[in-house]
Amino acid sequence: MFPYYDSKIFERVNIAMLDSFDRLQINRYSADGNIKKVIHVPVIFHTSKTFSEYVLNTQNEKESKFTCPIVGLRIGNISRNEERTTTSGQIREIHDPILNKIVVDNRPSPWKLQYTLSIYTELITDLFQIIENILPYYDPYFTLRIKEFEFSNIEKDIPVTLTGVNFGLNDDIERERHTSYTADLTFDAAVDLYKPIYISQIIKTVKTNINLDR
Repeated sequence: MFPYYDSKIFERVNIAMLDSFDRLQINRYSADGNIKKVIHVPVIFHTSKTFSEYVLNTQNEKESKFTCPIVGLRIGNISRNEERTTTSGQIREIHDPILNKIVVDNRPSPWKLQYTLSIYTELITDLFQIIENILPYYDPYFTLRIKEFEFSNIEKDIPVTLTGVNFGLNDDIERERHTSYTADLTFDAAVDLYKPIYISQIIKTVKTNINLDR
């Protein structure tokens, strides 16, 4: 059996992805073109196959805090990142300046983690505003920063590449009552998964006995 080691990489990347979309906003304009209202667009993590149906099925519940527009992040497939694969037996030694210790591990295993960001709006102008808030930052990729190890302050960059944008109109329900505009943005995050690590003290002094008698 392999030694158990929980690096919590998925958890930290999920949080970083959510945080990167947490400052989305749209403007409402008056007839003369001036901004009359600024709306913060909430982002949630979900596991439903179709985000628009998830919103419609839950927004009328009393405990629901969903508003419109809204965006939802969903984790998808994972695949090996062949472009970043190196020799598996490579050993790393990293100095943690906070712990003042050496972290030793095998070369991390590189993977691509897929995400889908689904946008749900009732106005097409809102949809365009949200997309225009996102696309310019992925040129060609956006970099997240996470703690490489949960116990340490060593940080690691996670390149996130935008791989596609798909627009849609929800035609599966009564359009007079619930016309909605949607878009799915897909991303690949380059993540590393870790085998068990080892932490060792830094050797600062060496004591030895020297016999000067001949």
